[in-house]
Amino acid sequence: MKYLFILFLFSSINFVSAQTNSEILLNHTWRLISFDNECFGFGPIEDGEFDPNNILLTFSEESGNLSFHTEMCQSIDGTVEMNDTEINFDITNTEGEECVNPINQNYEVGFQCAMNGEYDYTITEENGFYKLLVSNDIFMGAEFTTEVLNTNDLPSNSVSIYPNPVLDKLTIENPKLEIESIKITDASGKHIFQQSANAPKIEIDFTHYPKGVYFITIESKGKTKTEKVIKK
Repeated sequence: MKYLFILFLFSSINFVSAQTNSEILLNHTWRLISFDNECFGFGPIEDGEFDPNNILLTFSEESGNLSFHTEMCQSIDGTVEMNDTEINFDITNTEGEECVNPINQNYEVGFQCAMNGEYDYTITEENGFYKLLVSNDIFMGAEFTTEVLNTNDLPSNSVSIYPNPVLDKLTIENPKLEIESIKITDASGKHIFQQSANAPKIEIDFTHYPKGVYFITIESKGKTKTEKVIKK
């Protein structure tokens, strides 16, 4: 019986395997924390010039084929091929208008210029979070993390913003907490609307805003949430 137990334990261990790199990519949302790029004369993005929680890179799989998605003002999609040390990004589709804000445009142009080809990559784990570093001899690198970097963020499911895209009236709802303030920023980074409020539900008239991308920042009980909204 003792030997049977040892054999069973050994057999069970053989069935336990670590996640592959592609599984780690697929199972997480990656937040940009640094991006160094010299394409088209754009320099590196400096610390504090962007919100790392709002520039995301996600991966998906269909019929064994990997693909990626990232966006600021434009939506950038493509396919991914990888082995244990190298990864290849191939951009297949770009939609939407370019960012006007140079900082945001820096990332969009940089991603299309720099991260469109073959690169070395590493995935490391620290304190329960993963980091992804992509670079080659020309491109200094982009670094992403699975960690949510701002502990003052409102939970993702605590605020409802609808409809999105919006045509005329935008509704912002937080049934559990009162919304204290709302700020709207356009793609150029210009603040176009700000309102103090103490209500669980607020409606904003969008009819007079031009078509494009806007960022809605909600504050409630010292926590914030920023959401991208498209005006049709």
